[in-house]
Amino acid sequence: MTKMALMGILSIHPEQRDAFLAEMKDHKAKTLASQPGCLQFEFHITDDDPNQVLLYEVYADAAAIAAHRENPQWHKYRATTADMVADRTVGEWIVL
Repeated sequence: MTKMALMGILSIHPEQRDAFLAEMKDHKAKTLASQPGCLQFEFHITDDDPNQVLLYEVYADAAAIAAHRENPQWHKYRATTADMVADRTVGEWIVL
């Protein structure tokens, strides 16, 4: 199996930042608790731009990423945060 990572940069509407971070914390906890294929889930902000979020998740393999994206929790998170995110760029990476 080849580990895979999701890495993304999300720009959050400033007035939605606190609500977004709360949703992200909830999504992280639920993902780690319910999806054994998720090995790591981190998100970060900087002092330079606290409305930009760096997302980094590691999965056991590509199938685990696919299962994550099919999970109802993921769909709920995406629907809940849709209007909070101004821009989202996410890519899949092979973990070496």
